[in-house]
Amino acid sequence: MEETVVTLEKAYDMASVENAYRQYSAECDCGMALVLARINNIQKQLDILPERNPIAYIESRVKTFGSVARKCYRRGFVKEGEALTIDVIKEHVRDIAGIRVTTTFKDDVIRICDEITHQPGINVVEKKNYIDNPKPNGYSSFHLQIQVEIYSSAEQQSKLVPVEIQIRDRAQDLWATIEHIVAYKNQNKSPEAEKLFKRIADTLDSFDQLAIELRDYQPESTSAKKSEKPSDKKTNKIFQPKPT
Repeated sequence: MEETVVTLEKAYDMASVENAYRQYSAECDCGMALVLARINNIQKQLDILPERNPIAYIESRVKTFGSVARKCYRRGFVKEGEALTIDVIKEHVRDIAGIRVTTTFKDDVIRICDEITHQPGINVVEKKNYIDNPKPNGYSSFHLQIQVEIYSSAEQQSKLVPVEIQIRDRAQDLWATIEHIVAYKNQNKSPEAEKLFKRIADTLDSFDQLAIELRDYQPESTSAKKSEKPSDKKTNKIFQPKPT
């Protein structure tokens, strides 16, 4: 009987936390909507410029309570024997609302990061540059931890809420998608798997560099070839006449 009461109390506590999370995640969602509006404005301005728009696509999501709860226990934010609380979530989980901006080329990432951080109302808390400093397994992306101000109807006051922005190119996004399916969800963290992921990351980085070279390649124009004087051309030694 006592065990049943304890179980019901825990269930009640978790339901209470989930209700509080529902309100908090809705506020984070509102903050994310404001950030998305800023990023969409950047995209529209880049669209009217004569040069190529570096943004390929934009995605967003709000984490479910179950996902956040598992993260808190997995990362050790909740000590053994202690209950999960909304305060723990607010203190440790900064990516409840997440935005991913995918660019076409690797060198577009830093440019878009600068565009976002210069937007009004974006308060940068932390930058994590995994583009220049990839993780040991090859993960490469640029993370922006930011805060934006919203008005909370429940609290009848303005407050800052966290939003995470990840910026990476198409090749890096492909790597992250595969890693998420194979390793993150299945908890496949073996050293052999890590080495394979690093090899894939190195291959994709080489692809990124070649893609940039191809983008910037400027073939010699036909008119330049026609204007070239015969005396300027290099003579093939094989066909040079022998001295008499």
